[in-house]
Order: sequence, then C-alpha cells, then structure tokens
Amino acid sequence: MSVSHRRGRRQGRLVLLLALLFVPLAACTESPPTNLYMISGLETEAVNPPSTASSPVIGVGPITVPSYLDRPQIVRRASANKLVVGEFDRWAEPLKELVSRVLAENLAVILESDTVFTLPRRRLSEVDIQVELEVSRFDAAPDGMVHLTGRWAIYSAGGKNLAAAKKSMIREQSRSDDYEDVTVAMSRALERLSEEIAVELRPLL
Repeated sequence: MSVSHRRGRRQGRLVLLLALLFVPLAACTESPPTNLYMISGLETEAVNPPSTASSPVIGVGPITVPSYLDRPQIVRRASANKLVVGEFDRWAEPLKELVSRVLAENLAVILESDTVFTLPRRRLSEVDIQVELEVSRFDAAPDGMVHLTGRWAIYSAGGKNLAAAKKSMIREQSRSDDYEDVTVAMSRALERLSEEIAVELRPLL
C-alpha cells in the first residue's frame, strides 16, 4: 500500500471521527420548541345567547399598544425598568389584533349582541357606536401580578359624539410565573376591562 493511500485512509477516518463527535454536540445545541399563546375570551355559554333583535352596530377600534409590546414575543417585567422577552414564548397573533378581537367578542357576549365588530373589518360609515382603546401597559410584574392600564373612549352618533372617556387600571394575580398562567390572568384582566366598557355602552343601546 502506498504512503499516499495510507495517508488518505487516515484522513478519512479522522473526518469520520470528527463528524461523530459533532453529532451529539449539534443535538445539544438545538433550539427548544416555540410555545404559542392566546388570550381567551368569555365563554358564550356563561351568559344568555346573543339577541337576534335589531341593535346598534358597535365597532371596536382602533386599538393601540406600546411599541415594547408590539412584537411576537411575550414581554414581562423583571423590575420597574427592566423587561424580559420570552424568545420561545410568543403570541399566536399580533397582540394588538388579539386584544381587539377578544375585546369585541367579550362585548358581544356581555351585551348579548350579535352586532359587535372589529375595525377596520367593519367600515366606519356602517358603525353606530365606536369604542377606542389606547393600552399603555399590559404585562406581568415579577410577583406575577398582571397590569392592564389603558384609556378608552366611546363615541355615539356614528362615531361623532363623545359619550364616555375613562382610564382603567386593572390588576389580576397570576397563579404562577408560568407563561400559560400569566396569559390566563391577562385574559381575566381583559374580561374586567370589557365589563367596565360595557357599563358605559348599555345606555346607548
């Protein structure tokens, strides 16, 4: 066997050995799976079914959230001035759209109405009452307390007249610091906000 041939075989074995060494290393550095979370709305079965009678059309929107929350990852607070981003714990849809949809669903259930829509899905010219919401905070503190703070306004007469303008500061304690428990507490916080808005909507219906 020639020297060059033996050298080639040794090099081949070395390449194979290195490949076998890197296989478990690559397996160890694999990224963990990404978890997707939702904010749940009120169950329709929990209240009376929606009325089929003609009722004013309610448009929910626009909804705004702070830029630090407007991202796929779920954001939590480590302290008053430090945020933690869950790289592998994300929203199943943009938070702004999620809040808008769930708020509309909650209002439909609470008010027993089948004429609650999100904007701009429904054209503003077709809306009798408009609900706007500006969220300034919607996250969990280090102790698991969820904070939902926002200013909201209700406009009647096709969105022309200001009927109510208020600020809500809602707190809901999470059962643990697990992301799923945090999103459950966030769902309860949004339910409470929906109830506060519904109180002001009822006299306009």
